[in-house]
Amino acid sequence: MFVGYALGKDYLESDAGGSPDERLERLVFGRFLTPEARKTFFESYKEIEALWEILSPDPGLRDHIATYKQLSQLYAAVRNAYAAKVGFVADLAYKTRRLIEESAEQYGLGRLTKTVTFDVATLKSLRGEDGSDEGKVFNLVRGLQHEIDEDPAAAPVRQPLKDRAERILKDLEERKTTGLAAMDQLAALAAEKEAAMKAARDSGLSARAIGII
Repeated sequence: MFVGYALGKDYLESDAGGSPDERLERLVFGRFLTPEARKTFFESYKEIEALWEILSPDPGLRDHIATYKQLSQLYAAVRNAYAAKVGFVADLAYKTRRLIEESAEQYGLGRLTKTVTFDVATLKSLRGEDGSDEGKVFNLVRGLQHEIDEDPAAAPVRQPLKDRAERILKDLEERKTTGLAAMDQLAALAAEKEAAMKAARDSGLSARAIGII
């Protein structure tokens, strides 16, 4: 039996309710919310991946292709869901990456790693959408990082907000707060951000100047 079978059963068959995307989202932002849980899974998966790269295309693996493919897609989903920047095949090894890329299905990756704008309107919209609050929190913080990367001139205003957003994220990962409470805290930060940017526009000063002042 291929060694990935047991790990696949553990992670892939642990939740049978809802659509595939809903099950994936609950798994990624539930079971893998803490860094320790992700580390354990990543280490176990990488051991299996190394064996697959050595043994493939052994005919004896044929019955395990579907399970290994799902497990690899889950690995990519978890890596991307918690990463600052998204790359749909994460750091998969060569043969595994080819296996994943042969499928048009991205196993719900887009749902987990949406690029969203960190503002009050987006937060209000997200509250009305289906999906986990934890996932929305990660996507919002990723969106704030993207804004800083795209507009360095506004970093003096946005960087302190990002630092505070990341502290909220850390509390969520350590289960010191809930996804709903984290959303409320991010909503307050988004309001602060919009007020600061408005002050910069109204004063005629740049965002950098407002940050220095």
